[in-house]
Amino acid sequence: MKAVTFHRAGAGFIRSLAFSLSCLLVFGQLLAFAGQRNPKQKSQALSDDQRIAHVLSRLTFGARPGDFERVKAMGVEAFINQQLDPDSLDVSGVIARLKKLPTLGMATPVIIEQYTPPKPATVPSPVPAKLPDNSTAPARR
Repeated sequence: MKAVTFHRAGAGFIRSLAFSLSCLLVFGQLLAFAGQRNPKQKSQALSDDQRIAHVLSRLTFGARPGDFERVKAMGVEAFINQQLDPDSLDVSGVIARLKKLPTLGMATPVIIEQYTPPKPATVPSPVPAKLPDNSTAPARR
């Protein structure tokens, strides 16, 4: 059987191997960087209906009946500005309904005094409580 001998690699081989590996790493990073998408391109790829559905799902608790058509009529930008400026909303109807609730104008001690239920009266039990029977207990010595 013949013995296997290993030859020591020369300095030229090691340099070329190091250069090849570094080129491979740089080329791989360039490919990975080029493969990434620009986030602005992704949002522009949405159709108008998809953008409206996305805005309604992100800025509200979900679309209610009629919300999609309302946002489509007013525009996405106007809807976003309306959501970010709640003072621009007409809340007179809500205020009129809230005036019907008397507790909203009361102080906390008055609410506690008027709305705390009375404590139930303690009624004695009709059956007298039994005392432990000593005859059944084991006798002590």
